[in-house]
Parts: sequence; C-alpha cells; structure tokens
Amino acid sequence: MFKSNSIFNNRVFSHFRFPVFFIGIFTGLYLVSLYVNHAVNVLGSFDDRMLGIMTLENLNASFRITLFYRSIFILTATFLLINSLLNYLIEKKKTLEYFLIPAGYTSLLGIFSLLLTITTIGGLPIAQLSAFVLLSLFALCIFFWASGKTLPTLPSQKLFIGAGFLSLMIFVVANYFVSRLSPEASLLMPLTFSGIFLIISLLLLFNIKDEKTFEKWVYILSPSAYLPLIICISAELAMILNQREMPFAGSLIFFTFFIILLLGWMGYRFWQLKKKQTESLVKNIYRFIPVFLIGIIAYVMWEPYRNQSQEMFEMANPSNAMMRIFSFKELPLFGFLNSHLLSEIITGFLYFVLNGYDGSLAYLNYNFLQYLFVGLIVYHFIRHMSGSYLIAIVFSLFIPFTEQLGGESFAYSLLMVFCFMKLIQGQNFRTWLLFWIVFAILGIFRPDMALATIIATAGVALSLPGFIKQVQWKKALVSLATVAVPILLLTFSIVQIQDIPLGRNLHQALLYFTANQAHGSINVITEMNRISVSQYMIIPVLLLVLLAYIIHRRKTIISENPWLYTGMIFMLFFYFINFQRGLLRHGFNEGHDSFLSSFSFLILALSPYVLWKTEKQKSGLLFLLFSFLFVWIIGYPEPKESKSIFDVFTTTPIEKFHVSAGLPRIERVKTDSSGFFNDIITFKSFAKNHLTKEQTFFDLSNSPMLYYYTQKNIPSYFNQGIQNVVTDRLQQYLLEDLANYDIPFCIASNVPKNWFDATDDVPNTLRYFRIAEYFFQRYHPWAIVGGHAVWLRNDVDFPLDQFAQDTISTQTQIYKIRYLPYVWAKFEKDSPVTILRTFNEKEMNIHQSNYSVFFDSTVISPNGNYIDFTINGNGNGEQNYILDFGKDWEIYGQFEFVVKNNPELENYRVRISTMYRWFDKKVNFARIRPQNQSPTGLEVKSISILKAN
Repeated sequence: MFKSNSIFNNRVFSHFRFPVFFIGIFTGLYLVSLYVNHAVNVLGSFDDRMLGIMTLENLNASFRITLFYRSIFILTATFLLINSLLNYLIEKKKTLEYFLIPAGYTSLLGIFSLLLTITTIGGLPIAQLSAFVLLSLFALCIFFWASGKTLPTLPSQKLFIGAGFLSLMIFVVANYFVSRLSPEASLLMPLTFSGIFLIISLLLLFNIKDEKTFEKWVYILSPSAYLPLIICISAELAMILNQREMPFAGSLIFFTFFIILLLGWMGYRFWQLKKKQTESLVKNIYRFIPVFLIGIIAYVMWEPYRNQSQEMFEMANPSNAMMRIFSFKELPLFGFLNSHLLSEIITGFLYFVLNGYDGSLAYLNYNFLQYLFVGLIVYHFIRHMSGSYLIAIVFSLFIPFTEQLGGESFAYSLLMVFCFMKLIQGQNFRTWLLFWIVFAILGIFRPDMALATIIATAGVALSLPGFIKQVQWKKALVSLATVAVPILLLTFSIVQIQDIPLGRNLHQALLYFTANQAHGSINVITEMNRISVSQYMIIPVLLLVLLAYIIHRRKTIISENPWLYTGMIFMLFFYFINFQRGLLRHGFNEGHDSFLSSFSFLILALSPYVLWKTEKQKSGLLFLLFSFLFVWIIGYPEPKESKSIFDVFTTTPIEKFHVSAGLPRIERVKTDSSGFFNDIITFKSFAKNHLTKEQTFFDLSNSPMLYYYTQKNIPSYFNQGIQNVVTDRLQQYLLEDLANYDIPFCIASNVPKNWFDATDDVPNTLRYFRIAEYFFQRYHPWAIVGGHAVWLRNDVDFPLDQFAQDTISTQTQIYKIRYLPYVWAKFEKDSPVTILRTFNEKEMNIHQSNYSVFFDSTVISPNGNYIDFTINGNGNGEQNYILDFGKDWEIYGQFEFVVKNNPELENYRVRISTMYRWFDKKVNFARIRPQNQSPTGLEVKSISILKAN
C-alpha cells in the first residue's frame, strides 16, 4: 500500500528508540497540557431540559469524558507522527542524529517537568523552556539538513550543554540590565533564552569543529559561572554599605567592577592558552560547576529584606544567642546554651559583624548561606557516589525534593564520608588532622546531629575491611592531640578569665539533652496509613536488609566504587541512630518527616548503583527517577508545593538585586500594623520605662523572644528560658541563678493563653512547679501588658496607667493531670515531707461520693505543697476523679485525674501548690469527688496535707 521509502512504512512507523521515543512523548504531552489548560467547561445547550447539579452550575457533564479521549488521541497521534517523521528523516540523513541526542535529553527534562506540574506546583517554566529549546534544535536540524553544512566532530551533548550554559549566563546579564533600565520590565525566560540559545548554537556549530577547540573555549569562558554569584555579592555589598549608613556605591557599581575583573580573568586564560598548552582542561572546567551551583542557589535565596516573624519560641534560640554575644559578651556553651548550638549562630553572627548589630531579626537574611554549603556538600557527595558530574548537577538543580533527600539538618554529617575517603586514599598527618577537625566541629555544630554522626563514623570504621588494622595510630594520636590540646587550653583560659562555672553549665546541657521523658510526645503517628506504615515499618526493614547486603558484598562494592560503599554505610548507620528522634517526639505529629526519614530517601534512590550492575547511564536515570518517586509517594506531608532550584531560578525577580547608592538606611525586616506587632511595641515600651539597665524580667509564658525584643538579659543558662528547664535539678539550678538578678516583674502567661502556656497540655506552672511556686510566693498579679499577664514583685508597685488589671490569673484553674497523682505517689514514697494534717474517714465531710476536709486557712494553705490521699478501688475499671479546693465551697482550682483499676488501697499525691490561688490565705477546704458526680463512687480512706522539705 505504501512505498518503501514512505514515512508511513512499518519500519519507520513502529521503530521506537532513544532519543526519538522521548521526543515524541514530550511533544504529545506538551500539546495535551496546552489543550487541557485552555479547555473551558461551559454548558453548550439546554435542549432536553435535563436538570442536574451540572446544569445548575452551567457545566457540561460530558466535558471530562471528551477531554480525556481527545487527550489520548492528541498524545497518540502526535507521538506516532513525530516518531515516524524523525525515523524517516534519520534514514534519509544520518547526520541529523547529531541534533536528536540533545533533543532527546531535552525531552526527558521536559517530560519530568510536566510530571512536576501535575504532582507539585513546579515544573511549568522548565517544561516551557524545554519546548522552546526543542524548537530551536529542530530549527538547527532543518537548517543543516537543507544547507548541507558539515557538522563538527565534537559530541553534540558537550556542544549544546556549553551553548545552554553560555545562553543562561548571557540571559542573566541581559535581564539584569533590562530590569535596571526599566524596573517593571524583565525578559521572558523561555522565549528569550531559546533565541539566545539558537544564536550561540549556530556560532559554536560554525566555529568549533573538534573537541580540542571546544575545550579551549570552554576553558576561557568557564569563569562566567561566577555571574549569578557576582550579582548576589554586588547586591549584598551595596546593602552592607547601606546598613552602615555609608551608601556611596550601589549594586551596579560593584557589578561593573566584578565584570571587569571577570573579563580580565578570561583574557588572561586566553593569553595563557596562546602562550602554552594547558593540560587537563576538562578537569579545570569541572571546578567551576560548584561555583555555578552555589551562584544559582544564592540567586534564588538571597533577599534584600524579609518579613517580620511572629514566632515567639523557636526564634529565641538564634536571636537570644545573637543578643548574648553582642550585647552581653557571653560565649555559646560557656555562658549560654541554644538548642542547636553553632548551626543557628554562624550566619547570624556573620550578618551582624558585616552589617552592625541592631537587635533586629535582619540576621535571618543570611540564613541562605547555610544552603550554599549544603548545596556544595550534596553536589560533591552525589558526584562521587554516582561517578558523574552531570548526574550531580541535574540532581542539585532539577530534583524538587533536595530538602527531603539531603536536607540542611543532616547534610553536614556527610563531611565525615569525605574525611574517610581521604584516609582511605592515604593516611598521613594532614588527613588525620582534617578528620579530627571536622569531627570536633560537627560535635558542636548541631547536637541532634552529633550523636548519629559519631556512631555512624564508628560504624564505617568497623565495617571497612581492614581499616582498623591499617590505622597508623601514631599519626592518628598526634593529630588528635594537635586538635585537642589547643581546644583544652583555650577552654581553660576562657573559663579562668571570665570565671565561668563550666562544669555546672555543661551539666545543665547534659541534663537537658538527655531528658527524653520531658521531651516525649504521646503519639508520633497521627494515623495508620500507607505513608506511616512505610516510614515506620517497611523502610526500616528494607534498609536493614540493604545494610546487610552491602556489608556482605563489601569487597566487590569497594573495588568498584569505595565512595559508594562508604557513603551508603554511613547514611544507613546515621538513619538507624537518628530514627529514635521520630519515635520520641519529632514524628508525623509535627507535620513532617524530616527527623524521622533523615537519609532514607537518598539511600533508596542510590540503591540501583548497589543492586544492579547496569550501565552507568541507566543507573543514573534510575537514581534521578527514584529521587522523585520515593519522596512523592511516601514523603510526609505530600510534597505538592516543592520546586526545584532551577524552577525557582527561572521565576526569580531580578529587580531585587538593584540596590541604589545614596538611599537612606533600608529596613531589612518589614513589619506591619497587626495586633502582634502592636503588642510587641507596647511591651518594649513598658520594659524600657520600668526597668533599669541592670534589671530584667522573668518569662513563665514560654515567650523567650521578649528578651530579644527588649534586649534584656536572660536569667538562665538556656536561650529559650524556662522551656529547657525540664528536670528537678535544672529547676534548682535556675532558682540558684535567679538570686543573681534583679527581677521587678515576671510574665505569668500569654493573654489569651495559647499552646505555649501548656506545652503538650502540661501547664507551665505544673511542669516547672519549683519555679512557679517561687514566683507564686514572691509576686502577685498586676496588669495585662502587650498580650501578657504581668506580675509584680511584692515589694514593687507600678501605676496601672493605661493597662488593664490582671483578673485572668485569679480565675479558677483546671489541670487535667491524668495518671500523675498515681505516678507521683508511687515513685516518691521516700521523699522528705512534713505532715501538716491528716484526716481519716471520721474527720471527713462525706456526702454521697464527695469527701471534703476543712482546715485552718492561715496555716495549711501557705505552707502545704502536697495533698496525699488513699482510695480503695472497686475493680470495675479506671474512673475519672476531681480534687478541688477553695473557700466556703467556692472553688478556686481543680485537678482532674484518673483512679487506677485496683480493688485494693492505692496511694495518690497531688502537688497542690502548683496553682497560684492555693497560696491565697482564704483557702479552707479540699474535696475529692468523682467527675461524673456518681452517688456510688470509690472510698477515700485518708487525706493528708504535707509540706515538702
């Protein structure tokens, strides 16, 4: 029916091969996406007057059916047409395959980007860019087919990757100047880039005929990789001058200066090549890839300013660290403790050193610097694990889940893998010195990472065949001493000069970090579903099997790629050690799986390199696919708002980098007039007017950011104040510290109360009962100031002025303490107490199931701390009971608790003094009763009121 050379003959029609296959698929999918996005569902007729919900909404019920089958037709027809056409043209002109290989990879990127558009919010800009680049490649293909021009011997992948890189740099610079000339104008990324790409590709195709010439030109032009970074540095330098109130130069001046240097550097490299042949050009070129990567990350994440945060708790860790360093000259770990140590201090410290300390949250503008280091670590790690520069850069720029795969929380620990590889390559003093320096830094960089890092390091050392036997102990110990001795001498000097009770402070840190019982959460798995079952059960089993398999095949894997073995073993050990965090508190209950999953998704994605001996290219494609697939399927929460770095790069407004000279000081933190900021301003003004420079306040409301906003010292070793004082000994330490401060007032609670007043439903005054009782006895409710209940010390009196009186603190309180009375009595039987009064059954006022006792209010209430009682259960199940107290049947406070299912006598103890109104000298009764007011409750055999010694 068809001629043998027809485009419709069976061989060209049904021959599916790379890259033609992917070109057809992408073209079809892109046309389908255009069709679907522009299709409108509107009712077209009302002939039969069919009345349904679709008619009421003016929608065509058959629209979705039509849309689906038309999409199937468009995809199928486009794919078959493109496949046949390209196969036919290839048979006619074999040289056209030169353009089809980069077109195939472009189509692969486009297909992945379209997948992102329907799974996340990203992908569309890259899909559009891929479509325009594909059109450019076809235009080049048609031009060379028609003109008969000779193609270069240079592999097409290299030529077009080079063309794409140069086009991107030219686009960035052109867009920078266009937006500078007209602030509201910017170049359209896909269209402009593809035009530049077409011109650059033509120039390269006509002027570069072989690989050697190409490498020389790439060697000359490779410093242009600095362009995105130059744009960011220029803007930040201008901002620093502005913050220092020396705005004599704007970002354009700095940018021009750096461009001149860059052109000079390129000229020098050109002259260098003319003078002599430079060896290892390719290796030299690869060195610029990390620069390009961190430039793109900085371009995306740098901001001239940020919006004011309304967070009052977590932000206190870095904020109060900045205040204590710059305002009170204290050193981290020595003088104070922030929960994440150096990891949340370094960038803020650098910001204030460069910009000047002003007590604002502007230091958060430098948080992006951490992502630059993380990007570098992850890039180099993937490069070594995969053995491919291309896979590493594609992973870093185009995979949208880099945060879940190698997030900044744990990526720094991978530095130990680099150190191990240095030792494997050769043990000497330098490599061991590097090992111990990195080991020491990671130990104090982030404590939640340190434990897993240390154990994972030991795991690698033990599992590397022959490593322990081959250790050169003399060099290892000498280098360890070289690191340890200066640290110890410096520590000793600081302790002596500043008179720091280091042992006491380190003991506090140890107590806090090991207080699992205080940190634990009731339910870390919010619901049992495929995601929770996968992450808590299936993945651990899979990774345990994978660990055993890798160790079993360790000699084979090490011989092929020692990086792969070392990296996988380290991540696997790290995962299993860090998994306890997701079991203790940081599970799905916090709305994410960051601390639970750690490296699990990356390990699974890299598994093809271990499990299947396929071509490196296929393993790389599987790795990139799995890097997306596993996170999307079982990541928590569903990562539907994730975008890749390059995706965000394509839509980043370049106007943000324009910082003009001569401007007044720019506020790098933008605030608004919301109630939150008004409250902060009110409280700052109050503290300024009522506290001297030496005085401070105490916060019982878990709002430690108030210290930073008022720039008042924290009367605690911990930056988050009371929240970290989670053990009895830590509370005693804090009480000792309070004696060193002049504290005219304290903050009793937020108004209205919020989650931080009762973290995990445990009231602060109960959790930190020693501290609360200290203030109950020395302070009294005064006023509501800036959304907080302020109490004054008993010897202090401030006029109310415009503030409302605090009546909230004296309202009836209800504590739901569940099994605490049972636990307290069971485990503190031998604690030293003084019995103030004991009531037996005959001395109680018993009405149905209510057991009441009356006492002298002037003696019992101010002095008693515990109410102990004995209940005889009936064995019919647990029951809810209430202990309340007050004056003449007026209830001041009540404790709701559970009575155990025990038919015998059981002791219970309630710390009654954890409620402020207990110290009211009018309290003259306490009562124990069933919560449901049942007339047939349990028998209360005795009630005692005790004073804690």
